Amino acid sequence: MPQQQPEVASADFLGRSVSDQKRARQAKKSGRLHPRSLHPRAGDHRISVDKLNRIDSNRCAYSREHVRIAKSREGTFFGWGYFTRGGVVENKTPCSVVPDRLPELNPNHVLIEFPEIVKSCRRRRNEIAQELANISKWLEYQNPE
Repeated sequence: MPQQQPEVASADFLGRSVSDQKRARQAKKSGRLHPRSLHPRAGDHRISVDKLNRIDSNRCAYSREHVRIAKSREGTFFGWGYFTRGGVVENKTPCSVVPDRLPELNPNHVLIEFPEIVKSCRRRRNEIAQELANISKWLEYQNPE
């Protein structure tokens, strides 16, 4: 029987992993994600994020499982740009946060769906990515080795 994924709470931290060193340096310097890190792939209107662990209302953390999944997906990575679902709603960013349809593969996986128009309208895609970048913070991966 498929595992049912819980709804994404307003206070949940959603992290977009970054595997590009240049984007990671930019995020470290500015304290937030570069908007290009939040663009859906060509022909798609969704981006993949992970629910990160909550420390308190302002801080989040990652687990070994988050690291394992990010490395398996991207090989090398440098950290996460993150924001809350509530931040997306408060900012009136025109996108939806929805649980993944296959939680058995990664129970922390969530999709952010942009409006369908971003498939054909680059300007709108860039605007929405910029809105998400504006509310993001940077969480650098600290390799324990």
